[in-house]
Amino acid sequence: MLLLFHVSTFTKTLLTILIAGLTLLGIMTRPFKWNEAFIALTGAALLLLLGLIAPGTAAITLLHEWNTFFFFLGMMSLSALAESAGIFDWLATQAAYMAKQSSARLFLNIFLLGCLISMILSNDATALILTPIVYTLVTRLRLSVLPFLFACTFIADTASFLLPVSNPINIIITSKFPLPFFTFLRLLFLPGLLVIGMNIAVFFLLYRRHLRGQFDIKRLPPLQEAIKHRSFFRYTCAILLIVAIAYIVASATQFPLSLIALGGTLLLFPGALFWKQSSIQEVRKQVSWSIFGFIAGMFIIVKAVEQTGLTANFGQLLVHLSGGSSFGAVMIGTLGAAIGTNLINNVPMAVVLTAALGGVHSISPSAQLGFVAASIFGCDLGPNLTTVGSLATVLWLLILRRRNLDISGLDYFKVGILVTPLMLAGELSPSGYCFPSCSCTLLAGCYNSIKTGWHHRVASGDLASLKVSWMNQGRTTIFLRRIYMRVLCCLDGTNAEQISNAISSFVSSTSLTLGLIYTIDTSPHGEIERQRERFLRPHELSRSRREQIQRAEQDTAKDILEEGLRYLPGAEQLQRQGRAEREIVNCAAEWQADLIVIGSRSPSYGVAIGPRSVGHIARFVLDHAPCPVLLLRPLAYENFPIPR
Repeated sequence: MLLLFHVSTFTKTLLTILIAGLTLLGIMTRPFKWNEAFIALTGAALLLLLGLIAPGTAAITLLHEWNTFFFFLGMMSLSALAESAGIFDWLATQAAYMAKQSSARLFLNIFLLGCLISMILSNDATALILTPIVYTLVTRLRLSVLPFLFACTFIADTASFLLPVSNPINIIITSKFPLPFFTFLRLLFLPGLLVIGMNIAVFFLLYRRHLRGQFDIKRLPPLQEAIKHRSFFRYTCAILLIVAIAYIVASATQFPLSLIALGGTLLLFPGALFWKQSSIQEVRKQVSWSIFGFIAGMFIIVKAVEQTGLTANFGQLLVHLSGGSSFGAVMIGTLGAAIGTNLINNVPMAVVLTAALGGVHSISPSAQLGFVAASIFGCDLGPNLTTVGSLATVLWLLILRRRNLDISGLDYFKVGILVTPLMLAGELSPSGYCFPSCSCTLLAGCYNSIKTGWHHRVASGDLASLKVSWMNQGRTTIFLRRIYMRVLCCLDGTNAEQISNAISSFVSSTSLTLGLIYTIDTSPHGEIERQRERFLRPHELSRSRREQIQRAEQDTAKDILEEGLRYLPGAEQLQRQGRAEREIVNCAAEWQADLIVIGSRSPSYGVAIGPRSVGHIARFVLDHAPCPVLLLRPLAYENFPIPR
């Protein structure tokens, strides 16, 4: 319904700003867990119903952005078909074999693999497809998983401005401000290589203790296991090579990149049908249709705001702050884009910036070019600072929670604040290349000051069965009153040795029965699927992918339990599936455990003491266990004394 009475231009401007602001606030907070696409389309619908933007203007705006819509469609379809061929599994396994048992070389190879996938198939494929594959691979190799998982999400954004196709944000910006291919490379390719190198260097400093030593190459699966159908695999490799070359040629000739992505899909899909590796239904499920509603809504909202002159004023403010110089444009544009991206997500920020720059006419070509490059740089790299900057990071977090790795926004920020400002400073300041490196060394030393040793604390609601005596050396010995003791040991893939040391050092009994429990945690499945539906991924994985994930989880559980048997021979294996914390306490009750041994959380989280030092699973077990609990914690003497 249009406005039935005349209102002033000022009132229309206020209404437009109010609706746009509420829409952005809704996207950030997601009240009632509403989908971002629903929120954006609701805001756009209100603007149309109130007559704040004409339907014809909205339609023309969407038609002008056809390249963006088709690129998203082609990119998602092409990635889904490549995944069904086993390309990503094969590449990850090949990277492990090429590492030649070196953890550090494997870490570097994962970074390089992420760069390759981001450069050709966009950053979303790296964060959303490579992450579960790398997790399965690293867990199988018994390496510390967090460094490799952080590498997946950070390199996805860091390498996303090497080519125009490396990030959909690049398409949104260059559709409004076309950049010749060699100009794009001149402005962004070398800076991209610089920040990639800085990202790798900083991560090697942060996780240097986790990357020492070697892994057992016998744990790697055969390369042939990743290839589901050899002919389709080879056909997919050939098509992807053609698409990569076509991307470069199209960028150099200003040919629409969306048509290349769609063309690659049309070439690859008949092969998938011929070799029965995919179907129309499976590809349709792999496309997140809500992304189109989200982008369409944001384009309409920003166009309405643009009609008020607000975006032009914002653009003039940026030009004023930059002083009209190209260097100032790069400085102000990059910092503004990076900050805005972490507040309202990089897709809305890119749309706002293009509208703002489009409304500025009194600007030199060099300064405008600087703002365009800065917008790409800031919107692509900015999400590395917080978890709300891009959907890929949110999905990355949910994928990890499914695997019993709970990384909060603060945990992510602790890494992002060490990496992102240094890369931005190294890029923006010609004299700052050395300074960030020195700062990085100092900050990395602080971040890694947490000790890796372990000490043990007894936490229980019923200590009647335990008698604690303090030895002269200050160590604790636990004597068990009962002659027969049943101890349930909770494995997480990294703590078998610590549990073994704890039992041998602190538990003494004439007859000890041990149980090893490992739970395949399936609790976040529903939330993950809801989040996948939001933008770039569908609400449901393909059947082949689900089966592959289930097999990988079963293999991982088997390997973890077998490793536990090597440290605790003769123990009973108790594999479970469900919500890990509830399965542990229920198993303890059913198994009639007299003691539960569980770790607090991995030392790589960087939290030694305080409420956050105990993960949610250990906390639940402490609160609900039917028997005493022995909690393993890292040494943290350097954090004392605490304020009294």
